[in-house]
Amino acid sequence: MNVKESVSRGAGASFLILCALLATGCEKEPVRGFNHGEFDVIPFATELSDLETDIGRNVVYVADQQHNQIHVLDADMNEILRSIPVGSKPVRMQMDPDETVLMVALQGEQAVAVIDPDLGIVTRKLSVPFEVVWLDVTGDGRVFVGPDDPVDGETLALDSDTGEILHDIAVASGWNPVGEFISIQDSVLILVRSDDIYKWDISDRNAAVYSQTADVELIRAKHELASSNDGSLVYVSGVLGRQSQVEVFRTSNLSKAGVFEAQQGVTFLCLSPDGTRAFIATATDMMAQPISPATYILEYDAATYAPVNQHLALGNMNVTSLEVSPDGQRLYVVVENPYRITDNPTQERRQDLQVIGLR
Repeated sequence: MNVKESVSRGAGASFLILCALLATGCEKEPVRGFNHGEFDVIPFATELSDLETDIGRNVVYVADQQHNQIHVLDADMNEILRSIPVGSKPVRMQMDPDETVLMVALQGEQAVAVIDPDLGIVTRKLSVPFEVVWLDVTGDGRVFVGPDDPVDGETLALDSDTGEILHDIAVASGWNPVGEFISIQDSVLILVRSDDIYKWDISDRNAAVYSQTADVELIRAKHELASSNDGSLVYVSGVLGRQSQVEVFRTSNLSKAGVFEAQQGVTFLCLSPDGTRAFIATATDMMAQPISPATYILEYDAATYAPVNQHLALGNMNVTSLEVSPDGQRLYVVVENPYRITDNPTQERRQDLQVIGLR
């Protein structure tokens, strides 16, 4: 696989160039950025499901759901260092707080694969009694896993070494935790559904104690969560919905701390490694050319909630696949069909990784 393909350079592009492309539909000129720095496309031409950064090793992990692999990307060179076979349908990844293991949810096997990042191999698999779609890892050796099941909303905590079920968080039948859960500083677990945020105290390794519920007005029934580096804030963003903002809540009492106003549909949010910037991918596609879709990613000051920049991702963005490089200088975005449709005559589904330079 040719792992690096430079597609377009946006540094010299301007609004007038983009407007001209919109008007003419020029097919010879590649789609250019909106004057927001350089970008490259790393072609995979496959079905990618998740991204995860490893700050200590300066790499980005790319989950390849179609080929059942995790690709390890050098964050400086944008080149694939190795590909790790993991098992059927890897859908989510999470590094443990100490960056000693990478956990991968295998939806096709009802299991979690445990990867040694230094050896580049799967050292063990933890069996789970359902298809795992969400997971998180604590520093005390617990892996929290959740299903995508409209009836059974049970969330389990597994021992990351043995796979033993330590405890479970059961909810009423017919209610499932539709938001990705987050363990914050190994003591708090938060789940989200369409109109509520739930919090548990998980400081005891062998138990989870219900703590608090906040009744909130969230537009869509499916959400994604992120947290600040110190765990004091939780960011809730809608997925594939009409929600035009990201709501921020205090972990201590689940009160609202602020809002990122996106002014168009929000799909996902991620934070820079230092926690100073927030990047919000929008659900509203625009056309850089009549045959080339593009998506805006909005950049905010995380402290003031003020917008500071915007970036153009070529192609339709894949939901939840948005990460910032370990050094905070590049934005990684999984996009579908990032080239002109004429370059993809069969119009088969393909996803690639776009790398956007940040100022």
